Amino acid sequence: MLFATLSLVSCSLFSSDTGVVIITETDRYTLTSSGIEREYYVRLPTNYVYGETGRPLLFALHGAGDSIDGWLAGGFQGDGLLNLTADEAVMIIPNARAGEDGRRVWDPGTETDYDFFLDLLSELDQRISYDRRRVFVTGHSAGALMTHELGCRFGDIFRAIAPSAGSLTSSAVPRCAGSTAVLQIQSEFDDIVPVTVVTGTRDLWALYNGFDPAVTIPGVTTPCVDYSLGASAYPVQWCLHDSTEFDGHTWWAKADQAIWDFFTGLPVVEPTIDAPPGGGNGKLVAAFPTSMTMTINFPETLGEVKQTGFFLYPEGSALPISGAPLYILNGFVDLGPAEPGTQATFDIPVNLPPDTALPASYTLVIAVYVIGGSLPIPKPGFDHNQIYQITINDSTTPIVIPDVIFLEVV
Repeated sequence: MLFATLSLVSCSLFSSDTGVVIITETDRYTLTSSGIEREYYVRLPTNYVYGETGRPLLFALHGAGDSIDGWLAGGFQGDGLLNLTADEAVMIIPNARAGEDGRRVWDPGTETDYDFFLDLLSELDQRISYDRRRVFVTGHSAGALMTHELGCRFGDIFRAIAPSAGSLTSSAVPRCAGSTAVLQIQSEFDDIVPVTVVTGTRDLWALYNGFDPAVTIPGVTTPCVDYSLGASAYPVQWCLHDSTEFDGHTWWAKADQAIWDFFTGLPVVEPTIDAPPGGGNGKLVAAFPTSMTMTINFPETLGEVKQTGFFLYPEGSALPISGAPLYILNGFVDLGPAEPGTQATFDIPVNLPPDTALPASYTLVIAVYVIGGSLPIPKPGFDHNQIYQITINDSTTPIVIPDVIFLEVV
């Protein structure tokens, strides 16, 4: 476990039980994780007293290029959630790491940000008091992506998540652990993260938590729907709204209230490493009903591969690829020991577009992420990709790519 560097604040208390400085004021703090100084904001609730354990802990994750300020007055999300929970929750707003270009972006493709959250939780466990049965996470855009990943990986820590305008990066692999309730928010007019990208993650959560993705009842507020039919401690709800601000990538006007109503409406249960009753990773096979076969040539310059994704973009798209895909066929594929200078044939489980969108032609993008690169946006000079023009006739017929795919450095 990495050591945390504690920042002292005025009017602090020293705990003889833990040997650390107790946080007693709403303020910005720092810790060092993976050798990097990270900043986080703590908002203590009204009349908070250290030692009480009845209030939940709520994390809020900003989008790419944003910061802690996005959740404060005047920020992209604004301070609605801060004000709504002022008497009821300890709220934590961390900063993502700044990249070489200075933009702060969450990185679910390496262990660095996962270690940061574990280190942050370890520090908070010593410096504040809260109900460890009620640890919640919300986030927008890239923050939603990280929110999904945290809920999937640490379902034995996070009681519930509420991502907005984002999806899992690796929804194809049955790799989730524990039990997490999910409220997923998305605009049908989002041009930055299209709804077609996010629906696969919605269905994954429904399947993992033990529900039928085709059956719903009304959810926490209109137009949200509930896949659990009101009969589970780990519901999955989907809020598809029609906001068009910021190319549809806005923070929904109802988001603050819907999120807090969802979180506070959940029963208080002990964290568990077990999947929800009737669900689990085995259910996710149904999310990938067909396959795609292709032969990939790995260049001599290939680094150590950590993840591969297969995506559909509009027909005629060319390298370099930018923006969100139309569909994620499979966002997390393990190619095994991919050896530089060799080629191999793979049979890849995929989730094709729905029949209502087919037949149609697309640009298939193969993205190979290596150690030292970045995810989900490939890093120039490190990651590899290639495109292939493809026509898909229906959603169930297996696809065979007849040509060898020669990867190129981004």
